[in-house]
Amino acid sequence: MKFRIQWRPLGALFFVMAGLLSGCGSDDVRPDPAELKSFTPEIELKRLWSRSIGDGQDEQFLKFAPFVVDDKVYANDIDGEVYAMELESGKRLWDIDLDEPLVGGVGGDYRRIFVATLDGELLALNRDNGEVLWRASTSSEVLAPAVSGSGKAIVQTLDGKLAAYDVEDGKKLWEFASNEPALTLRGSSKPVLLQDGVISGMANGSVVAVSVDDGQLYWEQRVATPKGRTELERLVDIDGDVLVQDGALFAVSYQGQLSRLSPMNGKEEWSMPMSSYVTPGIGFTNIYVSTTEGDVVAIDRNSKKEIWRQSDLSYRELSSPVVWGNYLAVGDLEGYVHILSQVDGRMLARIHPAGEPIHAAPLIYGNHLIILGSDGDLSVWDIK
Repeated sequence: MKFRIQWRPLGALFFVMAGLLSGCGSDDVRPDPAELKSFTPEIELKRLWSRSIGDGQDEQFLKFAPFVVDDKVYANDIDGEVYAMELESGKRLWDIDLDEPLVGGVGGDYRRIFVATLDGELLALNRDNGEVLWRASTSSEVLAPAVSGSGKAIVQTLDGKLAAYDVEDGKKLWEFASNEPALTLRGSSKPVLLQDGVISGMANGSVVAVSVDDGQLYWEQRVATPKGRTELERLVDIDGDVLVQDGALFAVSYQGQLSRLSPMNGKEEWSMPMSSYVTPGIGFTNIYVSTTEGDVVAIDRNSKKEIWRQSDLSYRELSSPVVWGNYLAVGDLEGYVHILSQVDGRMLARIHPAGEPIHAAPLIYGNHLIILGSDGDLSVWDIK
């Protein structure tokens, strides 16, 4: 697997590409991606529309995800182009060139959208026309989309901080800093708003909950403990988002564990060995995980029993598995999206909507499956 690795010697940031396989840094032992097997499709998908979103991610390991609100789709590319389109037709409503590199996907609410720049700024745009409403400095890059609630835009920065900004004028309202390791995967978890709290996974393998009002720490729970002799072996980032549903919180770390926690106090209810750097999915009574090795695994969220494991996509650098009705959709390194059964993990359908990897999880809105490849290919699909 290839990851973007971030090193922090003496407070500086340097970025290198490293080949990793469950903590091993040698490309010559990394298994080749599994060849796709033929199968008889059981469902058929139809593409409603597709269009190109500029230069996409330009071969950078980023997860530009689209944002959908009020039947409109918003997406951006790495060069600063931001687009607004009608969900049903793909008709372009507006686009704007910010003329500066962007590093995170689009977040937003019903009045504005947010994007983040390479130089460490958070921008709020009018979602009706793309006008820049304000810009605010962040302590470092923001790779995960901002979330909006309680009158605040909340982000996690690459240097391990959670920060809140006034949605009206961009004034920084508070900041929470975690203790970050020297070496991390280049990515971050998107904060989750829950009642009066903000919950997020951190690069040190912990999940934290802070007050949405002032950023004060409510609780912190370690999901994974660094092990090994080298910095690579000790990576335990939580780069996927935490999931909260039915009074339970789920988080998974790289080279660590899948854990179920209480969202009220962070108390661990169960955990099991697991390695993943993407957000799990949740559906039926299961948690679905795309593992570092390329398996898709279904775990009963109450008993932590493994229900099924789909291993035909090994080492294909899978995206998050997202629940789409009775199905799961997961992207891979060659731009394919695989549709699996939630019941037993069998292959039901396969499409090839992008020419390059699909790093960002497919997005579900109503009955639509929305896919953005790293090459900027955006498409919307339904089941026939």
